[in-house]
Amino acid sequence: DLPKVGSQAWTVGAKIYWDGSACTTDDATGSNPLIGVAAAAVGSGAGETLGRVRLNGAAV
Repeated sequence: DLPKVGSQAWTVGAKIYWDGSACTTDDATGSNPLIGVAAAAVGSGAGETLGRVRLNGAAV
């Protein structure tokens, strides 16, 4: 599980990027490197600040 922005909801298989400036994950590309895909769905509530990521980028 990795830290994520609480306002973002993830679906299984969504591409996840690392935002090094904020030390968190992001679901928007920008200049952030792709680190994997969401392995579990997670909501966008303020308290939902962790997301499960498959780090090699392959969804099974």
